[in-house]
Amino acid sequence: MAGSSYTRFSEWAKINHGVPQRSIVGPLLFLFCISDLPKIVQYISNPTLFADDTSLIFSYTNYLDFKTNINNGFLIKWFDDNFLSLNCEKTQYVHFTLKGTVLHEASIGYNNNFISNCTNTNFLGVIIESTLSWEAHIDHLLPKVYLACYGVGTI
Repeated sequence: MAGSSYTRFSEWAKINHGVPQRSIVGPLLFLFCISDLPKIVQYISNPTLFADDTSLIFSYTNYLDFKTNINNGFLIKWFDDNFLSLNCEKTQYVHFTLKGTVLHEASIGYNNNFISNCTNTNFLGVIIESTLSWEAHIDHLLPKVYLACYGVGTI
């Protein structure tokens, strides 16, 4: 029906578990749902939680140990036990190395969906590159700094 405007509504359904999105208590309920995650992963990673943004930092000198531990299923079991799912489209991993180091691709997945590897990530407003260089963050900030300097100069 081209040109016509009509509204659609979803059917009502019983919710057995989960956190309602866009609700006032949603963020608080989400924090309750994931409150045990740091205790689960504290011996193999350094968890960082800020609001609904969770980062797990794994440190391994041996690639095979990393690949074995990351895919051993403890996170999958935690997700299943807490009735949560992982959005692989919003999840990524960065393999931090020194410049010139050979990178190994790791297949990290959950429910037959794989997490993409990227060369940099935005962590609470700071762009961190896999080589721990500041180039991407500086490139991101320069236009804002130029605009601020231009604004100050015209006052």
